Amino acid sequence: MKEKILNNCELLIDETIGNIQKMIAIDSVRNVEAGSEGKPFGPGIDQAFDEFLSLCASIGMRTYKDKDGKYAYAEIGPEDGQLFGILGHLDVVPVGDLAKWTEAEPFSGKVVDEKIIGRGSLDDKGPVVIAFMALKNLVDLGYNFKSRVRIIVGGAEETTWECIDKYKEEQEIPVVSFSPDAEFPLINAEKSLLQFNLSDNFEGDFEIMAGNAYNAVCDEAVYKGPQVDELIAELEKLNYQFEKNNDGSITVLGETAHAKDCNLGVNAISHLCIALYNIGIHSPAIDFIATKIQNTYYGELLLNEVIEDQESGHLTLNLAKLQIKDGKEIIGFDSRIPVTVDEDQIINKYQTITKELGFEYEQIDLLRKLFVPESSDLVQTLMKIYKEITKDEDAKPLSSGGATYSRAWGNCVAYGMVFERQHMIERMHKPNECLEIKFIVPALQIYSLAIYELDQIKF
Repeated sequence: MKEKILNNCELLIDETIGNIQKMIAIDSVRNVEAGSEGKPFGPGIDQAFDEFLSLCASIGMRTYKDKDGKYAYAEIGPEDGQLFGILGHLDVVPVGDLAKWTEAEPFSGKVVDEKIIGRGSLDDKGPVVIAFMALKNLVDLGYNFKSRVRIIVGGAEETTWECIDKYKEEQEIPVVSFSPDAEFPLINAEKSLLQFNLSDNFEGDFEIMAGNAYNAVCDEAVYKGPQVDELIAELEKLNYQFEKNNDGSITVLGETAHAKDCNLGVNAISHLCIALYNIGIHSPAIDFIATKIQNTYYGELLLNEVIEDQESGHLTLNLAKLQIKDGKEIIGFDSRIPVTVDEDQIINKYQTITKELGFEYEQIDLLRKLFVPESSDLVQTLMKIYKEITKDEDAKPLSSGGATYSRAWGNCVAYGMVFERQHMIERMHKPNECLEIKFIVPALQIYSLAIYELDQIKF
């Protein structure tokens, strides 16, 4: 049976490309302003649900769409069988600057140089369609499923996660799952994700505005106030990059990076506050950042220790936002906590230390960690299949500071479909996002065997 499964993948390539193009053609960027009853995230995401469920129904899958329009699923197999889940999402991030889409339009799905170009081609419409086609592969071969295999798709993975939260409230949780929304070989450890604000009251003769997103290193911090010439001199002395604006304000420049890899960025907020502190411009927030954060990324000055584990690496602390305006200071942070560390102990430490320093702590978001042991049947099975198809015998399970649906419940891992070790082009969230066609067949083979072999195991 395995040989038939592998060989049949070659015959599905054109159909797979066509279905991916159908999904890419739908603009499923979140648009709540255009939302309506049953379509809370906008008409595009709702249309994507309908198109995907239509594909699933065409091979005899039982389909379900949430009445509130937040998630959908399709399943196949005996109704009394154990539930095996495949988790993906059909919403996509915004296109960004259209001028940077130089290879094809973002919702064209056009094939250019053996790549399918389009928003969602790799995150996550392409992988979801390939997982569906892997299931279709087994159906075409007449395979009789022992488990119920359910493909679950959400419409707010890139934003609020209320899709998967609602699914968890209303539906059965699979006994085992994988999510094709990351990279191969697989990710079995995802750090806890904590976002919080610190605030206090402060009346000053200056303003600072910096940062737009918790999950990114701030690359621009704008200062408007006195002592501009002194600030410029100090920034030059420190070799910090900046621009002087026409209105007399100063924009300190850094380099952005994802919060999970904040050590790879250059934080404009830190640079501005260090320079201001050095020239005698003070506030509780400026003094805090200049002394307790500085140019660090692991929270060691604030927590008075370096926190890390062998499974997932360092705790990270990303200084994401700073606003000093209208008598108020607000500092925003994103912290990724290693998988063997108790999140609540770290939260308590942040709260205690910052309260002693005079700040009010407000938790914005908390996604708890994912950790599935390498010894588990799920990880062992999926790693074996990846190695069998790719011949990549040195591969090991990965850890990540990112967040996928895998952490929605237990016994779930992120499984592809970026072939990082095979040097796949990776443009998730970037212009000219693409899926290289040469990776479709190996992905079909991996997912087909994963469904087939997990279906043999009683979890």
